Amino acid sequence: MRRSELLCKLLGDARNRNRRRAVSGDDASMMAGCSIENVGIGRITGDESDYVPYAYMSGTSMAAPVASGSYALMASLLPNKNPLELRGRLLGTTDEMKISPTVYGQRVTATDGRINLAEAMSADGQSANANTWSASPDAENGVTVLHGYALKDALVAIDGEPAKIVDEADDGSWIAVETPAATFDGEQHRFDATDAETGRVYKAAYTMPVAEGPDAPASGITLERVMDAPDFEGLAPIGSLVGAANGTYYADPEGAYLYYCADPQAKGATWEQRTAPGTPPEDETLAHVSAALEYAYLNGSLFGFCARSELDDEGNRDQAVYAATYSIADDEWTPYQLVERIEGDADSALIGFSVSAYAGKVYCYSGITTTRTIEIEGDPNSTTTVRVAQMMWAQPSANGSGFDVAQFESGVTAGMVLYGVLALPEGVVGLGVDRSGILHAVEYDTASDTWSDGGAIAGSPVFDSITIADFANAVKVSTGSGIVVTGFSWEGLGDTSLIAHNEDGWEWNALGSFGTSASEGITITAGGMANDALYLAGIDARTDADGSKGGIFMLPSEAAAQLAGLSCTASASAGEGGTAEVRAPLAEAGENVTVRTSDTATWTATPAQGYAFTGWYDASGTLVSAHATYAMAVLGDVALEARFSPATEQPPSGEESQEPPSIEDPQANDANEPKSLAATGDATPLFALICASVCATAIAAYAARAARRRIR
Repeated sequence: MRRSELLCKLLGDARNRNRRRAVSGDDASMMAGCSIENVGIGRITGDESDYVPYAYMSGTSMAAPVASGSYALMASLLPNKNPLELRGRLLGTTDEMKISPTVYGQRVTATDGRINLAEAMSADGQSANANTWSASPDAENGVTVLHGYALKDALVAIDGEPAKIVDEADDGSWIAVETPAATFDGEQHRFDATDAETGRVYKAAYTMPVAEGPDAPASGITLERVMDAPDFEGLAPIGSLVGAANGTYYADPEGAYLYYCADPQAKGATWEQRTAPGTPPEDETLAHVSAALEYAYLNGSLFGFCARSELDDEGNRDQAVYAATYSIADDEWTPYQLVERIEGDADSALIGFSVSAYAGKVYCYSGITTTRTIEIEGDPNSTTTVRVAQMMWAQPSANGSGFDVAQFESGVTAGMVLYGVLALPEGVVGLGVDRSGILHAVEYDTASDTWSDGGAIAGSPVFDSITIADFANAVKVSTGSGIVVTGFSWEGLGDTSLIAHNEDGWEWNALGSFGTSASEGITITAGGMANDALYLAGIDARTDADGSKGGIFMLPSEAAAQLAGLSCTASASAGEGGTAEVRAPLAEAGENVTVRTSDTATWTATPAQGYAFTGWYDASGTLVSAHATYAMAVLGDVALEARFSPATEQPPSGEESQEPPSIEDPQANDANEPKSLAATGDATPLFALICASVCATAIAAYAARAARRRIR
C-alpha cells in the first residue's frame, strides 16, 4: 500500500469512527461508507476539473498544517501514547532531505527531514532516530541531562564539540553528558544528538544557567511542584488557573470541567470536582469560530466569557460575546447570555480575548478589527483606511435578567497592538507593542472609557516577527506587585519577569530562569494567584510520562518573595455606644477580615440602646459614611471606625456635606465613575464588561496629542 493510500485509509477510518459516535442504528451503518477518495490540493467538489496537482512549496505556512495535522491524527489513532512520545516518533521518523531550508548557509530545521507519517505510526516506534525535547543543566557538577526519545547510545555535541557521555537510560528517555564550565553563562547553546545507527542529527538549543556570581538571576529548572493537575478523562492538562477568595479553581477553556482546591500547598491537597461551565448554545444557521472560555473571579462568583466570531447572511463577521456566572456557594452556573453582538465586516477578525476583575467590576477585552475610512489629522483633503478600536461597556440590568449595554468607538494609542489586558491594584493595563517592536503599558481610564499610552516599558525585550508570537503566547498573571510574564526565554532576561510600575514609570524586571519555557523542560500553560501565592500549571517533560497529567508549580522562594499578593485586610472598630463588624465574600463577618483585592466589603454598625450611629470614620478622622451599613470595593487595607452618640445628640455640624451617597440609593452614584476607597458607597458591586478591539494602524499623531490619563 502506498503511503498516500495509507494516509487516506487512516484519515477515513478516524473520520468514520468519530462520526459514528454521533449517530446510531442505520445511520451508523450509512456513515461507515464515507469516502475521501477524492483528495488533492485545491480540490473542492471532487470533479477532475477542480484538481490542482501537488506542487513543491516550503516555509512555516506549509509545514505548520502538515505537522499539526499529522500530530493530531497520531493522537486520535494512538490514544494510549503520551504527547511527548508522539512528538518523539514524529520528529524521529522523518525522511532525510538532501536539500533543506538554510539561512546564511546554515540548515535551520531540527531534523532536516520530511514527515513520514506511516513510519511514525509503526507498531513500536523503535525505528525512530534520536531527538531531544528538554535539558536539565547542573552547573555545580558540570553535567547536563538531555530528555528525549531514542537516545540510547546516541552521540552528543555541545556547540559543535563532542561531549563525554556520563550515563543514559536503558529505554532511551534521557542521556547525561559532561558540560564545559564556559557553557554555564546564562545563554543558549546548541546540543546536537546523533543517532548511533543512522547517523541522523537532531539539533536543539537550550538556555544554560549561570555557574556563579552573586548578582546572577536564578537559573535551572527550579520550580517547586506542589501537586498534580486534575485528570479529567485523560484530557491534556491545559486548564485555566483562577484565583479566588477561597482558593484555586482549575477551569477548562472548552467548558468540560471545573475543579477546586482550597490550598494547593497544603499537605495532601486534592482537587474537588465542581459543576462544569459548559459552553454557549450554538446557532447552527451561523458559521462561527469561538475563542476559548476566559475566567475571572469577583465577589464570591466565577465569570466565564466566550467571544464568538459569527458569519451573517451578508458575509460579515460579527462578534458575539456570551457570559455565564458561577455561584461558588451554590455550585451552580447560570445559563449563558448573549451580552452583545458587535457588528463587523467581511475582513473582521477576532484578535484577542481576556477577562479580569478590578474595583468591583469585571472587564473583558475582546478584540475585533473593523475597517473604517478616516480623515488624516491636519490634512482634511486626505483620507486613509485603518483598523479602529471598538468599545463595549455593560453591567447587569436591574432585574437581573440580562445586561444593559452601551457600545461606542474609541481611539487607542497609534500603531499599538495589545497582547493582553490585566487588572492590577493600580488599575486596568494593556500590554501593547508598537510598530518598532517596543513594549508599552497602555493604561485604561475607567472614568472616561479611554486608553492612553503609559509609556515604553523600560528594560523589556525589543520584539521582532518571531519573538512577538512568543510574547503573545506567554502566560501573563496579575499579582500585587505587577504582571508576571513567563513561559518563554528572553535573551539575557531569563524565562520569568515582572512588569511593574514605579515612580519612574513602567519597568521590565528579570526574576530569573526557572525552566518555565517548553524548551527548558516544563511547558507552562496557565497561571493564577490565590492565597497570596503564584501558581503555575504546566507539563513537566521529565516526569509527566503519561501525558495526561500535568502539575501545579510555584516559583522558588527567593523569586516568590518579590511578589506581593492580592489580599487586603478590612477592619471595623466601634467607639462607645455600639458594635461594628465587616463582612467580605466567602468569609465570616468579624472585626478583621481578609478581602481579595477588588472584592466588595460591607461594614455594619449596631448602636446600643439609647445610642445612635453617627458615622463611619477612616484613620484620618474623615467621615466616610453616615449610614450604618456601608459597602465599597477594596483595593488596599481599609480600617473604619463606627462612632455613636447618645440618641438626643446631633451629628457634628458641617459633616453632612461630606457624606457620600447612601448605600440605600446606589443610583446616586455614577456607575461609570470609579470611587476612592474613602468615597465609594455602592450597595452592591457593579459588574461591568468592556469589549475592545485594538487597531494596529491608528494615526501616530493622535496618540502624541492625547492627554495622559492616570490609572484608576
